[in-house]
Amino acid sequence: MLAELTFADGKVRQQCGRCGEVAWRNPLPVGMALVEHEGRLVLIRRLADPLAGYWAPPAASGAAIDEWFYGVVRDATARWRPTR
Repeated sequence: MLAELTFADGKVRQQCGRCGEVAWRNPLPVGMALVEHEGRLVLIRRLADPLAGYWAPPAASGAAIDEWFYGVVRDATARWRPTR
């Protein structure tokens, strides 16, 4: 049994009433990258669902491969804060 769940962004998605799993129906291709800077792996903290607040490699979605490349670069550099 699926129930409707409204997220902070106003989007309504379906959620399993028994286990709480959200049905993410987003068939866009996604590109991810492993980025090294000064011998360390670059990660970003996710701002949006699913998994908001979790650490992840830079990623982007789009219809064309160049959209993935520039999106991943933007994701990796937009919120750059060294942790040292």
